[in-house]
Amino acid sequence: VSAVGVAAGVMLASCGGRVYKVVGDDMEPNYQAGQVITSIPVPTKTITRAEPVVYQLDNGDIHFKRVVG
Repeated sequence: VSAVGVAAGVMLASCGGRVYKVVGDDMEPNYQAGQVITSIPVPTKTITRAEPVVYQLDNGDIHFKRVVG
């Protein structure tokens, strides 16, 4: 599993960032279905509890969730 922190920035393309569209209501009220988010890769060890992350499973599914543990 690879993880990326959510951030907005002008340097998105040059730092390996990606743009995603939020699907579903799991992240409300902070993020609404249809909202566009951007992400940039960050070292896994810098991610902290309650931070939103985008990650991809081995089967290719991409998820946007908040860290709980």
